[in-house]
Amino acid sequence: MATKPSKPHYPIKREDIVPMDLSGVWRALEECHRLGLARMIGVSNFTTKKLQELLAVARIPPAVNQISLRWIYEQGASMVFKSLKRDRLKENMEIFDWELSDEDRVMISQIPQHKKVTVLGILSPEGISSMDISEVDIVEM
Repeated sequence: MATKPSKPHYPIKREDIVPMDLSGVWRALEECHRLGLARMIGVSNFTTKKLQELLAVARIPPAVNQISLRWIYEQGASMVFKSLKRDRLKENMEIFDWELSDEDRVMISQIPQHKKVTVLGILSPEGISSMDISEVDIVEM
């Protein structure tokens, strides 16, 4: 979800929501990758529709969310791979071919942890009453 430039505020009003420039964001990420500022660029929790939009403009295909899977594995927690596609399951199993560096582990452990955020939880009441919640996509990048 994208909002008009402003000081962060909650709840977010409907009129402050703007279409996200997915291709612009991805081009910026590709430039970070080209400059060596990012080893890999990818997505997490994208809908099929959003992935199709991204793949239509991406020069560098997005990486799967293997960092999160590897982090979960290294914490000793159980994981459930959810996919019906053999290729996707194979990609998920590739987390065992490498490990996070000590520096990666420290940086990840410093990321603030938050519980699930819903659209209803961040929109003001007047924003909810005048919109169809299915119109809003929350995108993590």
